Amino acid sequence: MSLHKLTAGSGYDYLTRQVAALDATDKGHTGLASYYTEKGETPGVWVGSGMEGLEGLDAGDIVTADHMQSLFGSGHHPLATQRTKDLDLRIGRPTDEGGVDRPAEADYKTARQLGTPYKVYENDISPFRIEVAKRIAALNEAAGLPGDWPVPATDRAKVRTEVAAEFFRAELGREPVDARELAATIAKHSHPKTKAVAGYDLTFSPVKSVSVLWAIADPKTAAVIERAHQAAIKDALAFIESKALFTRRGTNGVRQVDVRGLVATAFTHRDSRAGDPDLHTHVAVANKVQTLDGKWLAIDGRPLHKAVVSASETYNTALERHLVDALGVRFEERPNEDARKRPVREIVGVDPELNRRFSKRRANVEDRRKVLAAAFQATHGRPPTPVETIQLSQQATLETREAKHEPRSLAEQREAWNREAVEVLGTPQRVKQMVHGALNPKAAARSLADSAWFAKTTDRIVATMEGGRSTWQYWHVYAEAQRQVRGANVPTNQVSQVVDLLVSEVLDGRSVSMARPWDTISEPVELRRADGASVYTQSGADLFTSSKVLAAEERLVEAAGRHDGDAVSTDSVDLALLESTANGITLNAGQATLVREMATSGARLQLAIAPAGSGKTTAMRALASAWADGGGTIIGLAPSAAAADALRSQIDTQTDTLAKLTHSLEQARESGTAVPEWVAGIDSSTLVVIDEAGMADTLSLDAAVSYILERGGSVRLIGDDQQLSAIGAGGVLRDIRATHGALQLTELVRFKDPAEGAASLALREGKAEALGFYLDRDRVHVGDLATMTEDVFAAWQADRAAGLDSIMLAPTRDLVSELNQQARAHRLEGIDPADLASLGPVRRLADGNEASIGELIITRENDRRLRTSTTDWVKNGDRWNVLEIHDGGDLTVQHTQHGRTVRLPADYVARSTELGYACTVHTAQGVTADTMHGLATGSESRQQLYTMMTRGAHANHVYLEVVGDGDPHSVIHPTLVRPLTPTDILESMLARDDAQRSATSLIREQADPATRLGEAAQRYLDSLYVAAEDLLRHETITAANGTSINVVDALDSAVETLVPGLSEEAAWPTLRAHLLLLGAAGENPVDALRAAAGDRELESAHDRAAVLDWRLDASGLRNAGAGPLPWMPAIPARLAEDPHWGAYLAQRADLVTDLADQVRTRATDQADKGGLPVWAQNGIRPEAATIADVEVWRAAMQVPGDDRRPTGAPQLQKISATWQRRLNKSVTGDHTPALKEWRQLLYSLAPQVRDDEFTPLLAERLAAMSRAGVTAHELLRTATAPDHPAGPLPEEHAAAAVWWRMARQLTPAVAAQIGDGSHGESVTTAWTPRLVDLFGPERAASIQASTWWPALVSNVDHGVQRGWQVEALLGAGRALPSDGWDGVDECQALVWRTSIALETAPDEHAHAYDFDEPPADLWEGVEPDPATVVDHPIDAATDPGWADWPLAEDPGPYDEHLVEVVAGDLVDATDPVDEDQFVEPDLNLAAYIRDLGGTQLEPTDADLRLMYQRADEWHASPVSRERMLEINDMTQAFFEARFTDSWGRDYLTGRFGVDLAGDERFRPGQAPAGWTNLVDHLRGRGVSDAEMIATGVATEASTGRLIDRFRDRVMFPVLHQGEVLGFVGRRRPDLTDADKGGPKYLNTADTPLFHKGAQLFGVVDELLTEGAVPVIVEGPMDAVAVTLASHGLYLGVAPLGTSLTDEQAAQLAAVGRDPIVATDADLAGQVAAERDFWMLTPHGLDPGNARFPDGLDPADLLAQRGPAALTAAVASGQPTFRALGDQLLTERLDNLAPEQARMAAMRILSARPSRAWEPGVNQVRARLQLSQLQARRDLRDAVKTWDADPRKAALAELHKSSEVRARLSAAAEKTPAERWAPLARELDPRLLEQGDWPATAAVLQQAHEQGHDVDAATRGLVAEKPLGDSPARDLRYRIVSRLEIPIDDTGAGSPASTTSPGAARDRQDVDRPRRPRPGTPRR
Repeated sequence: MSLHKLTAGSGYDYLTRQVAALDATDKGHTGLASYYTEKGETPGVWVGSGMEGLEGLDAGDIVTADHMQSLFGSGHHPLATQRTKDLDLRIGRPTDEGGVDRPAEADYKTARQLGTPYKVYENDISPFRIEVAKRIAALNEAAGLPGDWPVPATDRAKVRTEVAAEFFRAELGREPVDARELAATIAKHSHPKTKAVAGYDLTFSPVKSVSVLWAIADPKTAAVIERAHQAAIKDALAFIESKALFTRRGTNGVRQVDVRGLVATAFTHRDSRAGDPDLHTHVAVANKVQTLDGKWLAIDGRPLHKAVVSASETYNTALERHLVDALGVRFEERPNEDARKRPVREIVGVDPELNRRFSKRRANVEDRRKVLAAAFQATHGRPPTPVETIQLSQQATLETREAKHEPRSLAEQREAWNREAVEVLGTPQRVKQMVHGALNPKAAARSLADSAWFAKTTDRIVATMEGGRSTWQYWHVYAEAQRQVRGANVPTNQVSQVVDLLVSEVLDGRSVSMARPWDTISEPVELRRADGASVYTQSGADLFTSSKVLAAEERLVEAAGRHDGDAVSTDSVDLALLESTANGITLNAGQATLVREMATSGARLQLAIAPAGSGKTTAMRALASAWADGGGTIIGLAPSAAAADALRSQIDTQTDTLAKLTHSLEQARESGTAVPEWVAGIDSSTLVVIDEAGMADTLSLDAAVSYILERGGSVRLIGDDQQLSAIGAGGVLRDIRATHGALQLTELVRFKDPAEGAASLALREGKAEALGFYLDRDRVHVGDLATMTEDVFAAWQADRAAGLDSIMLAPTRDLVSELNQQARAHRLEGIDPADLASLGPVRRLADGNEASIGELIITRENDRRLRTSTTDWVKNGDRWNVLEIHDGGDLTVQHTQHGRTVRLPADYVARSTELGYACTVHTAQGVTADTMHGLATGSESRQQLYTMMTRGAHANHVYLEVVGDGDPHSVIHPTLVRPLTPTDILESMLARDDAQRSATSLIREQADPATRLGEAAQRYLDSLYVAAEDLLRHETITAANGTSINVVDALDSAVETLVPGLSEEAAWPTLRAHLLLLGAAGENPVDALRAAAGDRELESAHDRAAVLDWRLDASGLRNAGAGPLPWMPAIPARLAEDPHWGAYLAQRADLVTDLADQVRTRATDQADKGGLPVWAQNGIRPEAATIADVEVWRAAMQVPGDDRRPTGAPQLQKISATWQRRLNKSVTGDHTPALKEWRQLLYSLAPQVRDDEFTPLLAERLAAMSRAGVTAHELLRTATAPDHPAGPLPEEHAAAAVWWRMARQLTPAVAAQIGDGSHGESVTTAWTPRLVDLFGPERAASIQASTWWPALVSNVDHGVQRGWQVEALLGAGRALPSDGWDGVDECQALVWRTSIALETAPDEHAHAYDFDEPPADLWEGVEPDPATVVDHPIDAATDPGWADWPLAEDPGPYDEHLVEVVAGDLVDATDPVDEDQFVEPDLNLAAYIRDLGGTQLEPTDADLRLMYQRADEWHASPVSRERMLEINDMTQAFFEARFTDSWGRDYLTGRFGVDLAGDERFRPGQAPAGWTNLVDHLRGRGVSDAEMIATGVATEASTGRLIDRFRDRVMFPVLHQGEVLGFVGRRRPDLTDADKGGPKYLNTADTPLFHKGAQLFGVVDELLTEGAVPVIVEGPMDAVAVTLASHGLYLGVAPLGTSLTDEQAAQLAAVGRDPIVATDADLAGQVAAERDFWMLTPHGLDPGNARFPDGLDPADLLAQRGPAALTAAVASGQPTFRALGDQLLTERLDNLAPEQARMAAMRILSARPSRAWEPGVNQVRARLQLSQLQARRDLRDAVKTWDADPRKAALAELHKSSEVRARLSAAAEKTPAERWAPLARELDPRLLEQGDWPATAAVLQQAHEQGHDVDAATRGLVAEKPLGDSPARDLRYRIVSRLEIPIDDTGAGSPASTTSPGAARDRQDVDRPRRPRPGTPRR
């Protein structure tokens, strides 16, 4: 039986039907029901005893598609549709009371409901799939086909690849580099939002012979077989219902409670995908079970998964018994084709050849599928997706079918199967004879199930348990009992009873229960299951072991404590070390320490841990030499013969297998056989080294050690408990280490790249960040199995051709065989066909491959009879070259290492030889090569992956199979709709810890107070809520209708009235529990809910229940006060006094208190000894009391041990969130939180690290490095540089990749120290005593206690070898910065600093390593007025009043609408779904579309009306367009002719510094004074008065006289593509409005040719063509100034007397370059810039913003400071440097309340290109302290609103201009300290806490007034390098230095000056508002 989860919703119909046809597997994704029903003729039926709770349906009823959709699709009642229709039919019908029936919404809800519905999303299609569907539809449309026409699979795959590449580019800005990145992109972007578990698919399949007999027997017999199959399924389901079916309730699902039974559907299918007979049934179990009190909840999946094997064995046994009873068949064990697997019981008489025949077709299909998959990857550059794999499988099935019509009906299939049987057996008669023989077998003796059988069977079960594991559970024993019963003569009706007796005897009589009475509190009846067990226990979870295993473990641990053995002198050790050095091998400190301790300790049993590549061989050789020199003998043992052989080559002495020793001892004990001489010779001088001890099972190890110790000898165990472990009971190494410590080889010497060594250690510990190294170095390759096999071989071959020693590895022998096939095929390809015959015959080996002369083979079985010498024999794992193939099948072979030959007999060859080019991971443990290329399937464990990835010294590559087998059954598996990325697969491997754990270890873990505290805390809280509910059920209140109702029912009834829909929200169970606890404290819970709901609005909350939970009471302690832990409520007085609950709850509270004290005491003791928990090893060393508090928190909150956040995941309930913030603050102390300090630089250098889980840890390390004086920011920039040798950072695990790039310069490849050194395991070296002289005794002890001590030893030793003096290298420690050094792990800092020092050669004259100190401060000594400092609330963590509980009003800056209760706090339904997981895909798609140019603006109705209006104007105009242009040309010529001697020429020359006469860009002119100069001129050239008026050059006076429109003005034409459309004229500069000289600027009146809102002044087409950037200014003079000053690099343009219009914005958009907005710096200019932004952005523009000094416009700046100053000011406003959107964003963040600022900021970002989103979101998050999710979600929502209608969104912002004006005006009144406070919070929150912040703010204001972009400049300065521990001073220094701010000081340039007038001015001005300084009046 197999088990798979089913995903809710239409997960298999992930697009609409129309789109599904474009991306179908077979007939489209037709849904779960269709999947089940279309595959078989028998309709599905309802099964399970839980059907009794389903009204309207019974077990055995037919299942319909509608039933399936309702139950599995949405989690509703199966009859929801029918029941809803029934209610519809009642509408309007008369009722018995005489009214009309109108079913209410509550009636419909009741009709549909079956508990909480699944969280299913409508239109649940990812943006990626939408885009794929659109592209496919476009293909069809282009071909003239309907949009949903089926598209060839190849075309669909091509589209997917193209879209994936585009999505990847949009995310990372580069091309995907390999198949892995493409595959990951497709997988990641294909995920639907729905992931709720709808149920479980249990598949029941009989053994092959049953399906074969069913297929070819007569229909009557076949029907009997099928009934037996169904009966067996029923038995298996009954077992599940009775033993493994529960649900969970309470806090974090802590209670496991009884349910009524399964609700399931059963569908029986008859064949496999290849058409073979394959009788099997799918039982789809709904994730809905009914509690005994009638609630429908989710299944507790834990026992269900554990029961899979037991249920499967129940089915197998029941099927056999039913078939034996019904048909008389007999089952017998048939050897498994894979000798490593259990024998299979098949029906006697069914010919195995039929099985092989029916399986052959399946194999053919699979072979063809592999070929197709390899071709697919070669074509598309990526592996196929799960959907595409199924399509390839279907294609393979079709291509391998026979030509004749494939049968579909069962009768046709049976006929076809019969024909195939005839082909195999020869004749129809023989088929009948076979069937008859199977149904009438000869009787065979079966074991009688008597007492003797019972005793032997019990022994066998116990032996099986001990042989496979250290501990076992009920499920293991039950499954084995079922297997044993199958072979015995037990009546069918007694099988269950016999199995139960066997299980009972094994567990109760022959096993030792490991359940310890830690929690002796007896639960009241309300907290017990039906069987009497506590609901706080898990059924079937108890662990058992045997007294034999426990005794063996205890003996081994005890032996490790004995020190009465032989030891050699230190002289012998010194001699051995000197000898090794003389031979060219100098042992490192770890190796030397290990040799010295092992040789001189006198320990009888001692353990050494040796990670892969740590130089174990060298150490063993020196140990053997030292022991022999001391007069002793040394013997080597290993778990395998190959390992023993390798050990012999290392220590050059007697070695053998551990099994040989134990076998010899057993034989001697049982039969008196003499033991080998070397065994008998063991005495007190003997040292036995057991290599690879981690692979030795406990019982064998105990037998060997006991014998050796009895003989007086001593034992040394060497191994790695994180590599491959024992086959049997193991894990005892951990016990020895935990009790007596262990030596450790810490320094890795194998790897050429230290970063790879360090990454391998992270891999060893299962840390996911290790993957960052391998992804970054292109060590992970993905594809289908065939492609990966080819790639492994090709890479191996290439390495060998390059002269490297390379190995190929695979996890299984089958995969090894495929690699070997490749290697042999390649070898033969290189031989001329004519020479093939000379190779002689071939011989088939055990793996099915053939071998010829010259072949490399491996032997797989130890055979001491096949001797190669007197001391050596053929061993498992030996490699040989074939020299000769003999006629009888014998092989003469030569060993690849020692060269000796042997003749292998034919039977040995057939049984135990394989090709030897590749090997399994297990065989490779202990092997070293240059490179390793290994296959992986994703099912391997962490230990297998670690062992594989540590074989190669130069490089290790993993080739990951990411393509399934294409089985159509996988269409119902979650991985089809939620495909895994390659990294997901690798992470799952790291999480799969297969390391053995001993019984002793598990008992120790169960007794750990930290483990127990987590359980006790959960139980205390839950029992408190249960007790409160029970108490209130016995109390009544008066309902609204006057009836009495208990308080609980009153609350449940009132909730929907008070807050409709609240009871269906995720946090309702938590809120309900807390309301009931308030009730127990004396408050009315209904009133409390009403008050909380009415306090403020709720509609905007994502989870209203979570928000209300925060509102309930100020402290979060439910009005009960602080309980056993500060964040837990106490027992309310009424409950404490309750006779039923009081004593029980008090016991629970006392247990929590007691366990917390134990955890705190232990943590304090460890901290006092210098030990730090893992979470505190990131550079900061918190106080011991803080460590203890955090350890209590972590234990009580059950924070996983591998979560390196000090307090784990953020808590969202009020009191726990508050306490968590306090703890986090205590951990960081006075230091700025690392991520806050480093995120801006991190995100700017490597944007992809933003959501990386490793980023906070990376930030911690960067902060620690910085505090240690390491230039962390420079290392970071180097690691993230675009030209880094490793190339671009990977798209996943990018933060870890950054760390590994840095690690090469920072840390050696050295394992962390284990233990505290109390057992002598601490690494020592010659210079260790000098530490005290350098650092003093206290610091020296702290350094040596650090886990980083071995790394420091390695660094210093290497430095000494390279010529460094110890004092010079460690002298860096004496120069450590004094500021902020407290609390930092000094040893870690020394490792980093010495690593950097070692990058350079030592200086013989140097005695210290200098690190730069910060410069002196310019403003030192300035004492600002305290009244000017911006106030900040006191942090609770620093407030001594904090300790007084309960807490006061909510202290946190939390927005209650963002509060969400963590899923599972109270589990009463299926797990809620994260609604926000698709924020990123939504944004990615929006960015992709935006980057392609966005959506073109369609003309609005107003645009169309304007177009018609303009057309009407021309239609009605008496003057044609051509005539108007002609008149304008004449007018322009007139003006230009008058310009030569005009005042206008002098004015412009004086203003711009250049004579513009004749300048073709501007064509200035002069309108002379006088009334009719132009009129007269034009009349003389035949222009009529009507034409002049229509063209706008003349106007009628009040007298009716025609006069010039422009008089006494300097004139400029308004040009468009060389045509003069109109004019603008400036009056004389000496005139004012009072002189009645008319407006300052006068335009041509609106005409059909000229509209001032449609044209821009200053446009020079030639300059635009040459690339000039448009600069939008306020007036024509400014426009001319910009163009002139920049020599055409920038083009000044100005609106004509209006604000910028949409038509003008469209003209600018047509230029194709983002313009610069350069309005004046005054208030009006700022408001105009705001308007310009909202006018330009709908057209896809992202304008820059040039800022000028206060009071100066562009023309003034040109006149006063020259063209260079103006050009520089304009250039600084380019969008890449200073975007206008950034300025608007800052204004919102500075001047709006946080909630308003959040939304306003996102609206600004939504209008900008996608490149601005990420830095903008970072800025908003930093300023407003938002979560990443909240900020990205807000941005997504804003982007959607903008994209829906950019004009509408922009118009809404334009309507707020008055609000903007008011804010800007108010901001101008602020002091500098107030004005720049928001920026300070963003840059570094510490700034505002500094006493000299006002002085710094004054400098910022000065820079602002000088025109500098203060925001951008300061962000850049901080991004380059975070501020030091005096941040305000540091920032001032940098600003003055970078921006060259002048200091008004006679001693300017002296940074330390404290008496400058500039400083004095700062003191005077810090509290005075700065008004803009007036500029030069414009003329």
